[in-house]
Amino acid sequence: MKTVLAALAMAIATMDRADNVEIRSKTLSDKDGAVSSRAPLMDTKDAIALVQKTYDVCPSVLKIVSALLKGGFDQMQQDCSISVMTPIAAMLANPIHSLDEIQGKMGNEGGNMVMEWKYDGMRCQAHYDGKAFRLFSRHLLDITTQFSDVVKYISDAMEIKSPDNRTSFIIDAEIVGVRSEEHTSE
Repeated sequence: MKTVLAALAMAIATMDRADNVEIRSKTLSDKDGAVSSRAPLMDTKDAIALVQKTYDVCPSVLKIVSALLKGGFDQMQQDCSISVMTPIAAMLANPIHSLDEIQGKMGNEGGNMVMEWKYDGMRCQAHYDGKAFRLFSRHLLDITTQFSDVVKYISDAMEIKSPDNRTSFIIDAEIVGVRSEEHTSE
């Protein structure tokens, strides 16, 4: 998919560049007589990064292409944003191999660090649109029916914490299986 998105970004950047040259050659002027043209051109590398970042929050090639053809990169950013019930690409961790490297990444020279246990489970996004829940895996698959108990726990927690003022949300979390004490055998 990254190759397709990169090709799309390069094509739109190239079209934008060609349109901009044509507009400049006509020498458009504003009311004060100053020469104006379209917004500065986007570098191909920046265009690729922007399209890939947009796809991370709006994983619909059709929607991205439609917006790009309708109004370019500005239109894409306007039309293709985070939306409840549409999964978002997960931000994945990168391995670090030493404590010094951790401190360097955190920019915390000589300061304190806080670390926590890593629970190994399944990455999950819980979406709520005010009426219904949907759960998505890190691969953007709908896993709601597989984890109906998670939906119940979130719903119950919402009733306790916020019975009246919820509208919608997206939670990025980890589903971790635990065994309650009542189910353990002696």
